[in-house]
Amino acid sequence: MPYVTHTSDAGVTVRGPVEIRGVERGWNLAGDDGAAEPRADSVMTTVACQGDPVLTAVETATTITLTLISTEVLEGPELMCARITTVELDAPVGDRTIIDAFTGEAVPDIRGFD
Repeated sequence: MPYVTHTSDAGVTVRGPVEIRGVERGWNLAGDDGAAEPRADSVMTTVACQGDPVLTAVETATTITLTLISTEVLEGPELMCARITTVELDAPVGDRTIIDAFTGEAVPDIRGFD
């Protein structure tokens, strides 16, 4: 996906693929209260709250490749908060390596369970 830049009175933003700085294996947001719950078939990550994030996964037997599309503020006011986004998988994470499609590198685990 190409980057899309938007300029307004509020500043300059860019939307496109962004680096995933860490994931939580086996967690998902659940219920109306938005609390995280253990789920072996989910991956969760945190991004800037104004980013309107979309997290997708491509799975193989040995890897899960994640793509995170989000909006980042380049110039102007930036909200100092975070938003959690999740993706449900076809199978439990297990021993599979989680890869960031943006960097091509393995994503570090923040916490998790199998």
